[in-house]
Amino acid sequence: MSRLKDLMADHCEHCPVCSRTREHPGSWFARLVEWHGTWCPFRKAWREHYGRSSPHSRP
Repeated sequence: MSRLKDLMADHCEHCPVCSRTREHPGSWFARLVEWHGTWCPFRKAWREHYGRSSPHSRP
């Protein structure tokens, strides 16, 4: 993985919005962020780096 994608994945991992959705995965806010994640390049990098389907799903 490139250094840029690593930085983008790290941004998603520490993003306050994504952190909140990981704390409350069933909320309406989490569903909104899931929609946002369909086109977010940071989420795509996170998915490649961590190998989970969503930054908001539980391991």
